[in-house]
Amino acid sequence: MTSIKKPTYVILRGGTSGGTGTLSLRIGTWLVDNGYDVIYICQIINDINIVNSMISKGIKVHCLPLRRVLKKISMLYGKETHYVFLTYSLDEYLFVEKMKNGLSNVKSLLYVVSSRGLEKGRHRSLLLRKLIKTLYGSVVSKLDENRNIIYMQESVANITEEYYRMKIKSLPEKLYRLPMSISTFDSQRVVTKYESDSRSLLTITRASFPFKGYLIGLLKQFESLLKYNKLLKLTIITFGENIGEVEKCIEEMKIEIKDKIELIGQTPYEELKFYFDKSFLYIGMGTTLLDAANHSVPALAVKSHTYECLSSGFFHDHPNRLSAEYCEETLATKLIEKTLQMDKDEYIELCKKSHAALQSMYGIESFMDRFLKIEPIKNESVLSRWELFVCNITKARFLKRKSNRIK
Repeated sequence: MTSIKKPTYVILRGGTSGGTGTLSLRIGTWLVDNGYDVIYICQIINDINIVNSMISKGIKVHCLPLRRVLKKISMLYGKETHYVFLTYSLDEYLFVEKMKNGLSNVKSLLYVVSSRGLEKGRHRSLLLRKLIKTLYGSVVSKLDENRNIIYMQESVANITEEYYRMKIKSLPEKLYRLPMSISTFDSQRVVTKYESDSRSLLTITRASFPFKGYLIGLLKQFESLLKYNKLLKLTIITFGENIGEVEKCIEEMKIEIKDKIELIGQTPYEELKFYFDKSFLYIGMGTTLLDAANHSVPALAVKSHTYECLSSGFFHDHPNRLSAEYCEETLATKLIEKTLQMDKDEYIELCKKSHAALQSMYGIESFMDRFLKIEPIKNESVLSRWELFVCNITKARFLKRKSNRIK
């Protein structure tokens, strides 16, 4: 009996860094380990560590201009191959839709992992915004009805519904929590950490402001936190276009405060374990909250698009959300102080709750079991030629990047 050949998965992104970089690494690794061919295509390499990790896991990485993607895939892997394309932004997805005519068997999926990932035109003039929302509202509705879109969490879908004044059909079936390979809870590590004299706070984020502006707020709050523990330290792992603002903020601090802050640049994903292992509390947003919980570290979810460090609570309080609500006005300082004042039993229980919440909602096995079964109603594009033309007439930001090629 002839076995059915498995499809080849293609992850298409602008770059390689950030939460979608590590997400792609986890999904791609699982697929390779389970007998699938995985191709990762980007236009710029802004985190070589992720690329090296992918290659070591058997993921084929290509960095090239988008105008060469179709030709490259066809030449190396064949036009007749059954491809499943995975993208994380609407611009990337629409490029795949435009490219479908050059391949014979393509399924395309859009995994929305950003709260406003499907919004278009928000910052345009009133008239232009109305026109853009009309166009993209129709596009998003068609893709949703065809089951091409899946969502990271309820808030992502709810924001999309509100912006386009549409209704997402069968939302529970389209919710796919970010997948993680869950580690065993390490109670001994937690006890050892608590019984040590020092207390270390950790945050890992791209220096991209104002989206990740909470980092500036955290630095400004750090001085007031030192009164609870003079041995308190803050470790920041960051890089990106606004790193200069972070360095300036630290440089302007008093020397005795500055000495307690460790600023670290790009770090291989596998090496983050070292920093989690010595951290008492994690502060951040997105997939790093899951990484913290997976290393038995409690985490505070913070608000995006603000230069204040505002939190809606611990990760386990709202495990279905990976950032604070937009209406949140609670300073993270209060919850950090609360954690620093906990006795050993309270702290161990906090760590257990965080890990348990992760295990119950974000296991990669259940995610992939559902993910492999996703079937759009139609594999051919459900968008009109006019919609594809207009949506691609202005090149998206990720299309403008120059490629840093690797062979």
